[in-house]
Amino acid sequence: MDTFALMDKVSLNQPKELRAWVLYDWANSVYSLVIATAIFPIYYESIVKKPLHFFGMAWQPTAVYTFAIVIAYFLVLVLSPLLGGIADAKGYKKPFLMTACYIGSLSCIGLFLFDTDFISLGIFLFSTASFGFAMSDSFYNAFLPEIATPDKFDMLSARGYSMGYIGGVILLVISLIFIQKPDIAFGGNTALATRFSFVLTGVWWLVFGTWVFTQLRNPKPLIENSKSSIFAKGWKEVLLCMQEIRTKKVILWYLIAFLCFNMGVQTIMYMSTMFGTNEIKLGAGDLIPMLLAIQLIGILGAYLFAKLSKKYGNIPALMSALVVWAGVCIYAYFTTTKTEFYVLGVFVGLCMGGTQSTSRAFYAKIIPQDIGANASFFGFYSLVDKLAIVLGMGVFGLLIQITHSMRTSVIFLISFFILGIFTLFVAQKYYRRTYE
Repeated sequence: MDTFALMDKVSLNQPKELRAWVLYDWANSVYSLVIATAIFPIYYESIVKKPLHFFGMAWQPTAVYTFAIVIAYFLVLVLSPLLGGIADAKGYKKPFLMTACYIGSLSCIGLFLFDTDFISLGIFLFSTASFGFAMSDSFYNAFLPEIATPDKFDMLSARGYSMGYIGGVILLVISLIFIQKPDIAFGGNTALATRFSFVLTGVWWLVFGTWVFTQLRNPKPLIENSKSSIFAKGWKEVLLCMQEIRTKKVILWYLIAFLCFNMGVQTIMYMSTMFGTNEIKLGAGDLIPMLLAIQLIGILGAYLFAKLSKKYGNIPALMSALVVWAGVCIYAYFTTTKTEFYVLGVFVGLCMGGTQSTSRAFYAKIIPQDIGANASFFGFYSLVDKLAIVLGMGVFGLLIQITHSMRTSVIFLISFFILGIFTLFVAQKYYRRTYE
């Protein structure tokens, strides 16, 4: 591979860039809490109450909502490796991150128009916001090896997720104040206050994201002075990355493990609110405080597992988290009261923060540090992440269709964590052969 020399080690671990990288989690995580988890789903159900007609068919509102997410993630799944290859080859990591950020944040602002007169537009903007969030995460993660040395990955990843949780909680609280007290600025119009929270989310993401871009350097391209097309260069990087993954077994087996356990993790995170609504019969007044608590507990989980990783290693730390995740599934099956559901939320928060930050940090450690194709490798990481969402949610939905019970379906998720533990054992074996 024709490459430029990577940044000198002296240029890594620069406090200004480390702070900026961490702050992007603060910038974009407001989407995942306000839009994807807490406020938008409730607002969507209040607006879209009848079947929607697309392509000559009537679609249930919940199905349309699900497909909007699936389409966005499918596009990311397909595009992330190629765009990652182009980003590495042409030095487009920062421009691509900026573009994804602006697509997502402006789509959130546009959701202010989402009402009964603009339902199709609202669904489209929700899907593009999801696409922008997921795609920006891929390029954001790829910056980690560009700005820090491997010994910093665990704690830096934990700091990023923690800042994201804090930022999300702050904006959600601000939004809830306006929604619950619409007389403050919206003449008692709760719907208007809710739509204003979408604008706040987009502006927050846009403003803090733009500041981050002023602080991060754009990595040099790997290939220059080539007459081949930009897509040819991108595909070249993708193919070289695939070859590296096939030959470096620790990366291959870790991605397989990540796919397995992430199917369970993402399904629980996405479906926990619906589980509380359908199985425990909780209302928004009970669920939103729990969502806030989960975010704050996630901070503790991120730092706890960073310390466990430093002492015992990333894979043992991840394995311990997967054992707890399996216990969460068993406990969920027997959960019937609000108090028990809140206890469940504590463990979900701890494992959520720990699993996400540790997974990212370990992957950054095992990808090659000497060829500079970070966006390409994290493009595959993003692909596996989104594939886990599509497969995990698909299997879970099929099980609900067959069993007519979320409670029974949750038990099946244990199999994802068992597969994750087994494949992590294999990855650990190759890791020891390579690095020890």
